[in-house]
Amino acid sequence: MKLRKIYIGAGIILLPLFCVGEAMAKDAKFETAASYGSTGADEPYSSLTDADGNYYISGICRGNVEFTNGTMVKGRGGMDAILVKYDAELNFQWARVVGGTKDDSFERIAVTSGGDIVAVGKIAGDVTIDGTDQTWSATQSTDACIVVYGKDGTYKNSAVIKGTGASLCNSVATDSEGLIYVTGSTIGQTDFGNGKSVTIGGTDTGTFLACYNSSLECQWAIAGFGPKYSYGWDVKLDKDENILLTGRFGSSFTLTGTDGESITTDIGGESTQDTYVAKLSREGVGQWITHVKNSNRIDTRSIDSDSQGNVYIWGHCQSAVTPEGQPALGFNGNFDSFLIKYSPAGAYLDGMNLGGSGRDEAKALFIDKNDDVYVAGNINGDGSKGGTAVNMNPRGESKEYTCKGHDGYFAKYDGETWELVQLEKTITPDNANQHEVAWCVTMSPDCDKVYVTGHHRDGSTVFDGVDLTLPFVGDYDVYTVLYSYVLMVKTKTLEAGVVGERYYSNIVVDNTEGAVSFEITEGALPDGLSLSDDGAISGTPTRNGSFTFTLQVSDAASSIQKEYTLVIKSGEGCDVFIVTDHCPDAYIGYPYSLQLEIEGEGITCALTGGALPDGLTLSPEGLISGTPSESNEEGIYSFTVKATGASGCDDELELQMILSNDDPSSIEGISADSFQLYPTVAYGEITMKASFGKSVRAQVNIVTPLGTSVWSKAFYGDVIDEAISTVDMPEGVYYLVLSTDEGRLTKPFIVKK
Repeated sequence: MKLRKIYIGAGIILLPLFCVGEAMAKDAKFETAASYGSTGADEPYSSLTDADGNYYISGICRGNVEFTNGTMVKGRGGMDAILVKYDAELNFQWARVVGGTKDDSFERIAVTSGGDIVAVGKIAGDVTIDGTDQTWSATQSTDACIVVYGKDGTYKNSAVIKGTGASLCNSVATDSEGLIYVTGSTIGQTDFGNGKSVTIGGTDTGTFLACYNSSLECQWAIAGFGPKYSYGWDVKLDKDENILLTGRFGSSFTLTGTDGESITTDIGGESTQDTYVAKLSREGVGQWITHVKNSNRIDTRSIDSDSQGNVYIWGHCQSAVTPEGQPALGFNGNFDSFLIKYSPAGAYLDGMNLGGSGRDEAKALFIDKNDDVYVAGNINGDGSKGGTAVNMNPRGESKEYTCKGHDGYFAKYDGETWELVQLEKTITPDNANQHEVAWCVTMSPDCDKVYVTGHHRDGSTVFDGVDLTLPFVGDYDVYTVLYSYVLMVKTKTLEAGVVGERYYSNIVVDNTEGAVSFEITEGALPDGLSLSDDGAISGTPTRNGSFTFTLQVSDAASSIQKEYTLVIKSGEGCDVFIVTDHCPDAYIGYPYSLQLEIEGEGITCALTGGALPDGLTLSPEGLISGTPSESNEEGIYSFTVKATGASGCDDELELQMILSNDDPSSIEGISADSFQLYPTVAYGEITMKASFGKSVRAQVNIVTPLGTSVWSKAFYGDVIDEAISTVDMPEGVYYLVLSTDEGRLTKPFIVKK
């Protein structure tokens, strides 16, 4: 009987498995993608999935962050730490930022057995923490930090690690009992709280490894150091919940366990940038340590283990690497990536290098339930010479990829032979100046889906043969691509229908095995519509309303359930009609009131879909009122209002409201009350209105997320009232920018056909 790994954060639980790998015999196929970014360089450092399949990313942002659903999260200034949550299909859920005017970051994340998200990194200067009134002040150039959020984004707890010099958390892992293990670097005497501390001698940084309980009370802390600087780069737990640790050191390195005993590895000489790999018990007692050396620079980015307890490290080097007691692995030039495997007892088992003559870097490593190896990183080629060929399959028949710039990739290697199974790239074609990097690779809890996250520098980025254009804000934006090994449903939403008019929509599926069947397991289709054997929804609806149902799609290998909401709008002859088709902007902390205009007698209103911002309510009489609370995120809020008349006839309409955290009395010198754009979802036309109270020169531009202008017009006067056609604009997100001598205002809207 084979054991299957179930990943919970960085910890692993073993369950018996009788059959694995059937779906994974084929390549994973592209399913969907998402992105976010600010006008600065945004980078993702870590990602994971939780037990429910939700997907999390941690890293940095440099400014206000825009998401593809219209949500905007404010930056704090400088480089901020950010934590982002998507559901399993990459639908945005929430984002949290920690930062101030200096440079702060979330380096790694883990999920606890209870589902909380633990983010670790650094703070510099004064910072604020999203979701709480709490602030921190770093006592050194940087302090190490730990922040815990619930799966709903609620702030839970936090802690700061303070040394007499700069401190930084680089990685975190969790176990089945809720304990949290963190590693990083520090200088001098370092306080971990709860009376626990370590001391690093000299002026160079040293490694720390500490254990916290779920209340962030430090249980123990140990230190590692040598004659040169060192730090802990990554920490994971193996199948028996032993601690696996890797990092950088120079010359020699000694790690003293909680029992007072030490494990040491020694290279000697003047070496300053080499890698250690160590294994400790969950109580912090050392078991073994070994090293990998080179003559220049080496970084071990990631560590993981397989179902047998074997240990893998993935890194990059600037000269040939030599595992302790072994010959060098070889070197192709500039930077190469390398993969090394050790036994549970620390014996060297295997190793290979990967790269060409350019700067090839390793970023992330993941071992799946079949012990196959997934790696992510980037390769670099010389575009001026027509590109650089890199053999991505050094253990099998050569499979060269020609790289002209800086391309990201993820690769899957067979766990036994280390032959290349699948390669997927992120590139900007024929452009040596662009810069794509795949920072993270991980999988769903059942290992049926692969998530790859990185950053890209151009809206024309290509994802290996997929016709896809992601929104691009500026500099470096963060992308995530979802690949699936099993059946996938690619139809995300259903277009609305109209009573009395013919309706047709087809459920699109891909990556199928054998015959496919469709079945509604909960709820029902609107009256007059039916579901065919091939997934087509068709007919003539006879009643308006919002109809929610669950569709089960099955093939020979798997089954998926997906919930849809199909809105049927009222046709002619109904005596109830919602006249209001747009909502004025709302502002966090400021009272709001909008009486919906509705034709008909004896009207009663209710929300049937979506949600208003927290603090606002809809009365039965159609009044939207209240004060949006501080718990809200900025962005576009969509909600569906149903108005029912005394005759029994009703009308249903989806509305959108833009919520911001600005002062409504004055935004960059322009009165917010005078600037309206509606509807926020345009099906052919939008209307822009502005009143200035005096004659001004104004410029209006409509731009894509890439910054391309698709419409512009100059105005002079005290009022603008302009209807703008969107017929020739492709579907997607756009921004209307109003500029005067007093400032500039931007409002997002969505074009649909």
